[in-house]
Amino acid sequence: MRLKKATDYAFVILAHLGTIPDGKSTSSKEVAKECKIPERFLANIVHSLSKSGIIESRKGMKGGISLVKNSSEITLRNVVEAIEGNIGFVDCQKSKGICHIENVCSVKRFWDVQNEKILAPLNNTTLEDFMSYTNSTVRKKS
Repeated sequence: MRLKKATDYAFVILAHLGTIPDGKSTSSKEVAKECKIPERFLANIVHSLSKSGIIESRKGMKGGISLVKNSSEITLRNVVEAIEGNIGFVDCQKSKGICHIENVCSVKRFWDVQNEKILAPLNNTTLEDFMSYTNSTVRKKS
């Protein structure tokens, strides 16, 4: 599996947001500057992360972006799927009803099991774990 550049940037953004004190937010402009991500690209990533419930994005004078949950509650799979969409080896794992033999397929169960085995590390690794490998100081949400 190869991740999109947007997914890579999403992890950079989230690691940065994970250092913001609880109850505080920061502007997209500030995140773009600190993380060296083009603002337009960052806006698209922020939109996807917000739509997935990983971050909160507020407009206006008291607006900004911040994590919705504690970094220990956000899995790497949550982040990857927020940007990439559902993960699967074959089309029927990504979207139901896309394959005309899905209901009678003799290999679907095999691919489902393999997919879960490969995704286990993404399911079992949190943003907090990820941040322990970066230079970020993990902030705990109360």
